Amino acid sequence: MTIHQAEDKLFKKALEITEVVRVFLEAHLPEGLLAQIDLDTLELQKNTFIDEAYKATEADVIYSVALRGMRGYIFILLEHQSSVDPWLAFRILVYTVRLMEHHRRQYPKEPLPVVYPLVVYNGKRVWHATKDLFKLFGKQEELARKLFCQPFALLDLNRRRYEELKRHPVSGLLEFALQFRQYREELFIFCERLLAWLDTLSDQTELTGFRTILLNYLLREVEGDELSLHVHQVSETLSEKLRSELMTFEQQIRQEALQLGLMQGLERGLEQGLERGAKRRAIEIARHMLTNGINRTDVKRMTQLSDEDLVNLI
Repeated sequence: MTIHQAEDKLFKKALEITEVVRVFLEAHLPEGLLAQIDLDTLELQKNTFIDEAYKATEADVIYSVALRGMRGYIFILLEHQSSVDPWLAFRILVYTVRLMEHHRRQYPKEPLPVVYPLVVYNGKRVWHATKDLFKLFGKQEELARKLFCQPFALLDLNRRRYEELKRHPVSGLLEFALQFRQYREELFIFCERLLAWLDTLSDQTELTGFRTILLNYLLREVEGDELSLHVHQVSETLSEKLRSELMTFEQQIRQEALQLGLMQGLERGLEQGLERGAKRRAIEIARHMLTNGINRTDVKRMTQLSDEDLVNLI
């Protein structure tokens, strides 16, 4: 057993004793946090969230505890690498998120828990790396503090009106295309608006790929018989360039459908041929077995042939 393994064993075994971890936390947790924790509710957790690559130099002990009346966690990490890890603040974040995700799966009806990480360092060198996650963002620290763990930005397409989208020629068109489900009862309006809008971009060569993606979406992904009819009706009002692109796409789709039908036909024919070949071979084996005096019941069971097939052999 290495010295690190011995330290890990001592650390984990000692802190698995409730009386020991209680006085340990009383000695090292901030007073403000201690005042909000009910140490009588400490409950040892069996899970570990350390990366496999660090298990030789780390050990963790996790306790759940009532924190302001809600379930929270104390995450104690023993760190004894030979060198100071400058990324430990980030790894603590990773471990914390893993613990929160485990809690979410175990208690899906509860809110996310507060997790307090406490690192116990026992390395040879004086600790000199940052304990502040945001310092790891370097020159972007200030921006990270403003953006990280803030409410995320939400673009709710269901609340975006067509008139509002039209103010943004390219991004608005993409958002409108994604609103297809809102227009299931008004497919003609959807086609008319989308293709007319797309037509306004037909002279912008840098958007050729974008037009191709939208036409592919319209004709391949969401097309049905009714929608196809609407596309043809609307196409009469479009520029020659966009009509040409539509026709090219439709020809490609028809060609692909034809090739797919041929391939499926070949596959069915191959399967049928294999089945017929297998049956002929079974008949030959059955005839040989019957000729050699094997009873008919055994022949039927082993060859899976029907009574009618066997009758024809007699």
